[in-house]
Amino acid sequence: MFWNLVIKEYERLKLHHVMLFMFLLLYSFLGAVIFCAFESEAEEYEVQQKYINSMKARRTMLAAFHAIYNEGKNTSLPPEGRLVSVVNEYNQQMGLTPSRELKWTLWGGLYYAGTIYTTIGYGDLAASTFGGKLFTVFYALIGVPMVISILNDWGTMLFKGVSGEFTNIELK
Repeated sequence: MFWNLVIKEYERLKLHHVMLFMFLLLYSFLGAVIFCAFESEAEEYEVQQKYINSMKARRTMLAAFHAIYNEGKNTSLPPEGRLVSVVNEYNQQMGLTPSRELKWTLWGGLYYAGTIYTTIGYGDLAASTFGGKLFTVFYALIGVPMVISILNDWGTMLFKGVSGEFTNIELK
């Protein structure tokens, strides 16, 4: 008896539209967590290697500047501290400063999940590990039809609402 009342209220309030959206949110968060589990370690290693290589190149360049300064005894060159700041400023202006910011966070995973099941695929964030790529395929196989059915449901609901309003306007 109680559950019949709950089901009638659920249908009367048309909560299945909200439940579909809640299911999509849950699916998105679950996907984000799994994508981050697959991709974050590989990304951390890649970012660390880029940073190490960048610092090695910077030290090599500064050593070369220092050698030129000492060998030439050219006093017209700025001191070493100024060279470091000039090189850093140049790198920053050119966008060469190595970024240690990670993309595979929970929000990055949500963003990636959204681009997968909406088939947008911007390409700025992509799975690089085998597990991440494989999960992307299965995630899309489930997510794309799910989003299409949710959009269909919400579109039908909006169409009925708008057409009902036009009917009310025409009757007045």
